[in-house]
Amino acid sequence: EQNSEQSAVGRIAVDGMKALTERIANSKSDGGRRKECRALLKMIGMTLTEAAELQGVSERAVIRQVFPNFSRRSAQRILKKAGEKRKRFEEQELCDFTLVEDEKKRSKYSSQQIDELRNWMLTNDYSRDSPQAKDTIR
Repeated sequence: EQNSEQSAVGRIAVDGMKALTERIANSKSDGGRRKECRALLKMIGMTLTEAAELQGVSERAVIRQVFPNFSRRSAQRILKKAGEKRKRFEEQELCDFTLVEDEKKRSKYSSQQIDELRNWMLTNDYSRDSPQAKDTIR
């Protein structure tokens, strides 16, 4: 009785994950997927790769059952990234789990150049305080 209950819950979980992935695949706009959608796909992949490894289920079966609306290569990429994140999560013993990873701060100018510009702006004789708070240099 316990095995039939587990398999029923497993089928419900797979159907739910499949419905989520179908919704994400169908709602893709011209600009690509949002970070939250990618994070959800990666989270689904993380749970599936771990369970599939433990029970000996092939990656193709997971792709067929849960990612039918994605191309095979796209689904493989999702599972690969999810597996890497899961391994990193296990190996580094991370205590803080974030779905969306922080982006690296990018700038065309080095931090030294930005500091020099800020210093010049603050010490320049011709600069003055702006009456608008949004113009304040941070």
